[in-house]
Formats: sequence, structure tokens, C-alpha cells
Amino acid sequence: MKRHLFLFVFSLVLLLSAGCNRMDSFDPDYPIVDWYPVNLIVTVQDSQGNDLLDPEHANNYFEGASLVFRGKQYDVQGIEDDPYAAVSTKYYMPHMRGLRLAHDTLYFSKDQKELCHFLVFGELDGAEDMDEDIELQWRDGTREIIHYHCSDHKIEKKSGGEWEITCKREWMLNGEVASNPFRLFK
Repeated sequence: MKRHLFLFVFSLVLLLSAGCNRMDSFDPDYPIVDWYPVNLIVTVQDSQGNDLLDPEHANNYFEGASLVFRGKQYDVQGIEDDPYAAVSTKYYMPHMRGLRLAHDTLYFSKDQKELCHFLVFGELDGAEDMDEDIELQWRDGTREIIHYHCSDHKIEKKSGGEWEITCKREWMLNGEVASNPFRLFK
């Protein structure tokens, strides 16, 4: 019995000491990073500036539109008044909400915004490395290929003690470098 007790205590001590981590390498100032989820956003206009995603437009482009991502097809869901509505948690996990038509103020840059209809696809996990083609298909048989690349998530402490948090995100539209949100002309 003493032998079994000795082996049990010895195994327990060995197990607990093997799981210990040296505290020398721990940095209490190491930042907690919540890589934000990514939404693909597309607007469509004609040469006169008409909003072709407006359901009231006779030649709207959203009816019959779909998107293919990682082999799965997403059809356009109904219009949303709050396309950015999200579940509120301490850590925000991306929620794949599919392809949706939305109507809201859209910011193309710091100084350029407009109230318009747009397609929203996502959310894609901002912490995941990706190199994906996303195919946007229109009812007339035409399509757009949007390429999304996300990689090199880095958290580095610089010589001054400041943390630098970076990742590489790139978008392409039909083989050309582009930015999100995308403005298409038909």
C-alpha cells in the first residue's frame, strides 16, 4: 500500500511540475488583440449615378444576385436597416450572416459618405489568414471576382516599449487592386 501511495504522490508531483511555466518570459503588458471581423461591401451604379441596388429601380441588380465563397452559394437576403447590428459580447466572434441587401450611410473615405443601397457579405474572421476568391454573380450571367488576402498577423514590442499590432489585408476586383467598399458601375 505504501508503494502505491508513493507512486501516486510521485506521479502527481511530476505531473504538476511538468506543467509549470517559467514566469520570466511573461510580459504583463502584452496586449489582448481582438482582430475585427471583415464585411465585403459592394455598391452598384449606372453611368448617371442611379443606385442599381435600390429595389424601386426598374433595372435593379440585387434580384437574382448571389455570391460564392469557399464553394458555398449565398443568395441575397432581404433589406436590412441596420447592417452592422451585432451580438454584444466581451470578445466579438464573427457571425457569418450571408449576403444581405442593406440601406444605410456608407463611408467610402473619411470625407466621402452617402446614403445608398449596398450588398454586405460576412462576417469573415479577421484573425484568420485567408487567400480567397469570392465570386459575385448577377442575374444577367455576368460576374465579379473579388480576391481577399489577409495574413501576417503580428504583435511586436518596439524598442521604445510601444506595441505594434499589424496584419496585411489586400483586396482585388477582377484582377485589379481595389479597396473595400467596392463601387461597381454597370
